Amino acid sequence: MRRNVLWQLTGFPLGLLACALVGCSTGSFMARRSTSPPAATSRPAAGEAADAQTPGAAAQSAQDYAEQIQQAMKRAAQASAGAANAADTATPNQDAGSGAPATIHWLDTRIVSPAAPTPAPSPAVRAAPPAPATQPAPAALSRDALVTELRRVLSSASDPPMQRALAAAGLSLADPTRQLTAGDLAGLTPGQRDAVLRYQQLIQELGRQLVRSGAKIDAGTFDRLVARDDSAPAADKPLAIRTVQLCRRVRGFGVYDTFPSNTFLAGRDQRMIVYVELAHFTAVHNAPGAAPGTYQVKLRQQVTLYTAADGTEVWRQTPVDIVDESRNRRHDFFVVQLIDLPARLGVGKYMLKVRVSDVHGGSVDEASVPLTLVADQALVSSSGK
Repeated sequence: MRRNVLWQLTGFPLGLLACALVGCSTGSFMARRSTSPPAATSRPAAGEAADAQTPGAAAQSAQDYAEQIQQAMKRAAQASAGAANAADTATPNQDAGSGAPATIHWLDTRIVSPAAPTPAPSPAVRAAPPAPATQPAPAALSRDALVTELRRVLSSASDPPMQRALAAAGLSLADPTRQLTAGDLAGLTPGQRDAVLRYQQLIQELGRQLVRSGAKIDAGTFDRLVARDDSAPAADKPLAIRTVQLCRRVRGFGVYDTFPSNTFLAGRDQRMIVYVELAHFTAVHNAPGAAPGTYQVKLRQQVTLYTAADGTEVWRQTPVDIVDESRNRRHDFFVVQLIDLPARLGVGKYMLKVRVSDVHGGSVDEASVPLTLVADQALVSSSGK
């Protein structure tokens, strides 16, 4: 079966080739036969080539060759027909004469058109995200409203007290008339409060100087603004009582008239002036409730009488508040208080204690003055000599 197929694939083209050759030779022969004149028959001369033949001999040879080819083609066709008949009588899928299953290989000569390209899947179209809602522009705040809001934020912050107080003092840049409140200074020591108040004072005064001078300020003025006053209390220098005197008259700081002695007659009211000189007092610039641009000193004083023997309290004066305000910081400070010792006090020795509290500075100091009550006026006069 395989040899037959091979013959069919190769024998048929060979047959076509043979036919072409026969046709060409016959045509050539016929052309020569019609154009060439007949020649006498003769034998080849000695020395001529063996293949040199006469025209008649050449035509006979070509005709014989063509007949041989035609006979070969007939035999090949007969062999092919016989093989086809044998294949028809054989069992399907069996080689003729061998009995083995035949394997037929088919040659698919159909023209297959190229498959159309599969279009690429188009990407999923996502919907555009919704446009964000337009927020209305915040309303513009006035300067006062802005300062108030900043003050609220600072007061609720968790910063250390000193940092929070300095930030509150810095708001004076936006509002020079703003005063610090007790809440702004909460949690500070007396020295820290004084430092914060001085810082605010520097900001306010420097701003006023720049406005008045058209943003021109000399070095001397600047140094004066930033220099600390020698009388300013330090954090480790609380309020101190320098002296306490029982006086008949006081005309000013360090100018007073005392009694001849501190011995008085019992059984009658004794009026006197308590003179107290102070050091390291706290002066607050632009304190809450004070007149703008002033320094404020705020004290509380209490006078109490005790027995010298056992310290029993026998009399007390109602506490008094002393508030002093001035345009300039005071270097000296004194307090005078008029008191009346009652006639009910008996004869004996006593201690008059003066207690002064610095409200702004948060410090307290005390001092005592001895006095004696006697029953005889002569004893009063003799004690003064």
